[in-house]
Amino acid sequence: PDGRLYRGKTGMARIALESGVKVYPVAMINTNKVNPIGSWIPRPYRCGVIVGDPIDPAEFKDAGDDYQQARALTDRVMEELAKLSSQEYVKDFYAADVKNSLAAGHGYPEGSAPGEGVVYS
Repeated sequence: PDGRLYRGKTGMARIALESGVKVYPVAMINTNKVNPIGSWIPRPYRCGVIVGDPIDPAEFKDAGDDYQQARALTDRVMEELAKLSSQEYVKDFYAADVKNSLAAGHGYPEGSAPGEGVVYS
């Protein structure tokens, strides 16, 4: 809801763990210049795509039960996306939860306000 990268859902990781296929993190950059937050009309600007190194799901097979494996792989992919895109990463909150809290007038949930995420350099 605010241009930051939030906690990822585990569907991609579950598929990768089941199939054994490596995951390539792909980050889009400069999308905020094409479609700024709150705008409905795209602007002419060139976006970029950065493809990260593959992540082998086999590395996460010892991370516990199926959910823990999927969560660990998802978190790793999201961290790589944050590094590639230079976005602030809010690891412990889903974007939908923050958006719903803001829409209800409750503000940001504790620990999710801008500047409270992780920025990788």
